[in-house]
Amino acid sequence: MDKGRAAAYIMRTLVPFLVLSSVTSSLTPPSDPDPLILHGDVVIGVLVDLHRKGATGGCGPIDATTVEDVGAAEWALATINNQSLHDYPIGLRVYDTCGNNDIALRQTIRLLQDVVPPNPPLLGVVALSSDSVVSTAVVPLHAFTTPVLVTQPNIAHKIKITDNVFSTAPHLTDLLQ
Repeated sequence: MDKGRAAAYIMRTLVPFLVLSSVTSSLTPPSDPDPLILHGDVVIGVLVDLHRKGATGGCGPIDATTVEDVGAAEWALATINNQSLHDYPIGLRVYDTCGNNDIALRQTIRLLQDVVPPNPPLLGVVALSSDSVVSTAVVPLHAFTTPVLVTQPNIAHKIKITDNVFSTAPHLTDLLQ
């Protein structure tokens, strides 16, 4: 890689992380939940409301249905890793957004910081949160061209779809054609 391309790479990848790190280091309160981490050579991030939104803006009670969804994701990933013929395991990083936009933004930035080299690279993010939380999380992920997969039809049609947002939920007009 020549010096010009190396400098461009550094400006494109490292500088934004340094800026995010300096801005968010004072913003992360100790109340944000720690991520669930399953190690791998590459990582899939998950932003999910494991807790309901709390009355004072933090995390409220646990949402049992969402816990089951995360358990299913862990099982699916373990199955994929156990049945594949290669030695390239896929990891999982699950970040609880607690249904709160502020926590979602901090957790999204934390996810981006947690995959800075030499840590395993981020393949993409699965968004299993509410529409406002997903809309908040898409912005920094778009800045780093991180693919985002939205799986819920009611959310896929409420958020602004950008070039890095994909949906498993077909739009009603597509179904009618």
